[in-house]
Amino acid sequence: MNVQVDKPRQHILSAEVHDLIALAARLLGEMPQAYPLVGVGAMAYLMIVNTVGAYTLQNIAQRYTSDTHSAVLLSMESVIGYFCGVVLYGDPFTTRVLIGGLIVFGAVLLSVLNWKEIFRRKQA
Repeated sequence: MNVQVDKPRQHILSAEVHDLIALAARLLGEMPQAYPLVGVGAMAYLMIVNTVGAYTLQNIAQRYTSDTHSAVLLSMESVIGYFCGVVLYGDPFTTRVLIGGLIVFGAVLLSVLNWKEIFRRKQA
């Protein structure tokens, strides 16, 4: 059975469900006496731009690339995100972080490289 799904609409709905669950979890926790307007604006920005906008752009871009390239980029998301945190926000860059990033990068390379072609070149 082949069902057509409107990907952008599906991801917007998924993002909004995530946002509602996070909001419900926040409301069930300790409530502050007042919400500063800056904080409400920041949360709205995170919910709309970073979640809905990013997922929508990601899914539109994935239409124009192969599944393998999409998987490689998504596998490197945590490494790239941490690198941006180090460069933009001064997050600490430790040996443990370097080793973890290299392990993820190595795993991505292992899964992407065409090993038959590499061994065929060495034998020739």
